[in-house]
Amino acid sequence: MLQCVHVSRDYLCSLLCNIWKKYQETLLVSVSYFICVLTNRAYKNGTGKMRPALEMLRPLYSSVYLMILTIIWVFLSPSDILTHQPRMFFYMVGTVFSHICCRLIVAQMSNTRCDGFDWLLFPVTALVAVSTILQPGLIFETTAVYTLVVISTLAQIHYGVCIVSTKFKFYTFGLQ
Repeated sequence: MLQCVHVSRDYLCSLLCNIWKKYQETLLVSVSYFICVLTNRAYKNGTGKMRPALEMLRPLYSSVYLMILTIIWVFLSPSDILTHQPRMFFYMVGTVFSHICCRLIVAQMSNTRCDGFDWLLFPVTALVAVSTILQPGLIFETTAVYTLVVISTLAQIHYGVCIVSTKFKFYTFGLQ
């Protein structure tokens, strides 16, 4: 019979931090090594698209920028937005990230150049700057998170409908 073990949040956080501190060099070195080996193998065999290094890293720009931006917002938030609105904050980050990923997938499938900087990062950047520099308070940050949720959800739905109707020549809301 399985027993349910209750672990405190602080214990779990300290355990994860200790694991990260112990193995971070190993993880970073091994991941970097595999990236270099696979890239080198692709260039030698001629199987890759033979793009320069900055062009190869182009799909990562928006994702890394979003990660850095949200980490800054969480740590510098004057009203601790992650404690007050965790679900909406993670929903907002998830939909912006899925928008970035969907655009990358479509660019890869259609063999076109992906965007270096996604347009949804502009409102996120503006709201992070306003909330960390001006520090307007909890009401503003809650409203900002909800606004970003609505904007990112509508942008994702619009992008999905437009891609299905233009790329695949399929009427999205038709009965046939």
